[in-house]
Amino acid sequence: MGRSSVPPKRVLVVDDEESIRHLYVELISTLPVEVDSVPCIEEAIRRLDACEYDVVVTDYFMPGGGTGLDLLRFVRERFPLVRIGIVTGSSGEEFKTQILAESPDFLMEKPVDIMAFLDTIGAMLERVSPRRASSSSR
Repeated sequence: MGRSSVPPKRVLVVDDEESIRHLYVELISTLPVEVDSVPCIEEAIRRLDACEYDVVVTDYFMPGGGTGLDLLRFVRERFPLVRIGIVTGSSGEEFKTQILAESPDFLMEKPVDIMAFLDTIGAMLERVSPRRASSSSR
């Protein structure tokens, strides 16, 4: 009989700042997941179309057009089971209200609190539906 193996959960990090991407990848890599990172929304969309992800962590402001909200809308439309959160260096209640109106799975401000960041990503991974595990059975 075939052995049932569940693919590891996957996280995609989207941020135009290389040092931030590297930090997030290093932090998330302490969890039992695979982590990829890209510098822009366009690459994120290509990666999402090519691979299955469980959680996406995106910056809000990025060069090249588009925002984290644009990516959130894309993910919600095309991949409704994927959890997506926004991390931003901007503050202000009106700005946060605009983001929260789109219902991200989480919103964090930079600089992130490392423990809160890991706890949040861990919680998102626990809430992921077992979509890939069931797609390969039978």
